[in-house]
Amino acid sequence: MPLHLGKPSNVGIELVQRFDDRFTDLWHRFAVGTGIAVERDARYLDWRLSRRPAGAYENVVTARDGRLSAFVSHCIREKHGGRIGYIMESLHVPGEEAAVTTLLRRALARMTEERADVAFAWCMPHATTYPIFRRAGFLAVPPRFLPIQLHFGARALVAESAHIVQHPRSWYVSYLDSDTV
Repeated sequence: MPLHLGKPSNVGIELVQRFDDRFTDLWHRFAVGTGIAVERDARYLDWRLSRRPAGAYENVVTARDGRLSAFVSHCIREKHGGRIGYIMESLHVPGEEAAVTTLLRRALARMTEERADVAFAWCMPHATTYPIFRRAGFLAVPPRFLPIQLHFGARALVAESAHIVQHPRSWYVSYLDSDTV
């Protein structure tokens, strides 16, 4: 049964090849209250999504009044015996859930056009984007169906950080944090 992606939106979508200071601003507005995450500023995004040899990521944004309101990056890879779509990143400023929903729907439509077998995303249940992913049809995958086993761990090296490191709700992760996609 095909996934219903909802009505098209009139949000203006821009394809991005390089990342500028607008992305640093978007990250800082998105990450308010995030305890631990890789700093997804313009420099990092440009390195991670534009300059890596194994790239081929499609990056899209929406803007309001000259400032970015949402950003989604995706790719498709031949892995695990299939054609896998990956949502690499999904960011939005508070109040712009509709904009990131539009971008996520666009990424899923592109994956369908490109004949991906499945779409994967890393999104923790406490993330602000979690309800958006659920409404788009993403489900938690039972461990026995995961194509590979992942082990995530961290250790605080200074006592002042221990209370943050030990609580999963402090963390923000996405496929952007994976070095294999």
